Amino acid sequence: MDILSIFFPKSYAYMERITKSETIDPIFLVKEKKRRFIHELYEIQCQIFQGVDINSFTSYIIRPGAVRTRVKIFRNDHQKAVGYYAIHLFEIRSNAAEITAIFRAEAGLLRAYRRKHATLSFAFAEYCRYKCFHPGRKVYYIGTLVHPSSYHSLFRNCYELYPTYRRETPPDILRLMCDMAKNLGIGPACRDNPFIVQVGWIVRNDREDLAFWSHCDKPDVKFFLKINPGYREGEGLLTLVPITWKNLLWVFIRWTTEVCRRELRKLA
Repeated sequence: MDILSIFFPKSYAYMERITKSETIDPIFLVKEKKRRFIHELYEIQCQIFQGVDINSFTSYIIRPGAVRTRVKIFRNDHQKAVGYYAIHLFEIRSNAAEITAIFRAEAGLLRAYRRKHATLSFAFAEYCRYKCFHPGRKVYYIGTLVHPSSYHSLFRNCYELYPTYRRETPPDILRLMCDMAKNLGIGPACRDNPFIVQVGWIVRNDREDLAFWSHCDKPDVKFFLKINPGYREGEGLLTLVPITWKNLLWVFIRWTTEVCRRELRKLA
């Protein structure tokens, strides 16, 4: 299950502070530290999602096929973990000469600590790092999004992504997405809709959250709800974002613009 960020209505924002974060590569943790590390994250996971046991969760966080894994843990004033963002890099050799890089991610942040860019900067830095070291290589992010907020976050911050209400997904892009999903062991949930995959992660919603998203008038949110009505049962929307310099520049512009607006509101 991949999620770049889960955020909810504005009434929940800015309640508590994230005062510290640390980045960990779980592969290098010794057995006991790795066990404590997973249990710490799983405690957060169970407050946000249902439908996944600790063994399945461990396989998401520590992916043996990934060539690089980084997990960022967010902590509050009391040094208690309140959120995490795990990002994984896979390299798939399509032929003797060409390598395609694929990023996947999982994230969870307790409601009181959610910020629009709490996880964005971490992912942005990882993407830029890889693009700088491999400028000629094709790089993608592929997610299986289980909540409209995740899709809305990607849609607002990316210049190009698929699927989208703005245009039909080109056949070659759809074929690429299906090939990636097959290589990564992501199975379709519906034969008639290749974009829908079975994930099993279900966001714990209260009535206010459900009402907010079901009545949201954003066209991208309406598109998500139309194409993936089974998200409440753990079905995910297969979503592709090409990691190009154009997309990264777009993310940077959106990010800095919102930061400037926020600072101007504080001054006002």
